[in-house]
Amino acid sequence: MSDVKMNELKRHDKVLFARIMPRLEYYEIHECVVATVHNDDYCTICDVKTKQSFLMHKPRAEEVLFHDRKLALKYIKEQKKINKNVKTYKKDGDVE
Repeated sequence: MSDVKMNELKRHDKVLFARIMPRLEYYEIHECVVATVHNDDYCTICDVKTKQSFLMHKPRAEEVLFHDRKLALKYIKEQKKINKNVKTYKKDGDVE
């Protein structure tokens, strides 16, 4: 689904990270910069706004990193449909 190839990533490349946590009903796109690429096995990306870092293994990176925002949005919408039956946590700690 992703349009990012791990072997093409370089330091300072701008990418979009489709971050998904279905149990928390969290579906967002983060604007990130590639901080490091290690032997085409994994990479570290850093959120532009919060400076939070994410370490990603090659298969995961090639699934959730994008250059094109439209593709990232399409991926998130598909994941929402797939995860619609996942039990979610409420604020009081109960599972819905």
